Amino acid sequence: MNPRGYGYDILFTVAVSKILLTVGAVEDIEEYTGLKSVVQAEFSSWGPTDDWRIKPDLVANGIEDINSYLKKVKPAAFEIILRESDELLAQSEHIRKHDARVGVNTLWDSLCAGYSDPKAVTEPDANWGHLIGKGVNIIQTDNPAELIQYLNDQGLRDF
Repeated sequence: MNPRGYGYDILFTVAVSKILLTVGAVEDIEEYTGLKSVVQAEFSSWGPTDDWRIKPDLVANGIEDINSYLKKVKPAAFEIILRESDELLAQSEHIRKHDARVGVNTLWDSLCAGYSDPKAVTEPDANWGHLIGKGVNIIQTDNPAELIQYLNDQGLRDF
């Protein structure tokens, strides 16, 4: 998709392309003994696609790497994908100690352990408030006006 005609195509959040390299995450491999040694991380997406191509094209360790990554570079933020619980948010304090922000996408339940926009609009404390209370300081939303109003009402907006 090229909505503004700038010469670059955009793939939105849920998309795939034949010419796009997709990267997934795998669990730590202590000793490689064959294909069964490689286990895809629970939070990582995988195929096949609707035309039966296998995705991702490339995988890398994605579980224990926050610490090693923080030793090598100084990222501005990490986006955390929450599945059935918000246990990954336990890492948010560690990430924030390294002056990085913690983000969660609240567009769909599957990305944020159910703390999604449709629920947050009617119950912001139980959803956006919960995430903020766990250390999230970037929220991707389809309801920016409602989120901004909530942050203002709570005295949490820092810009």
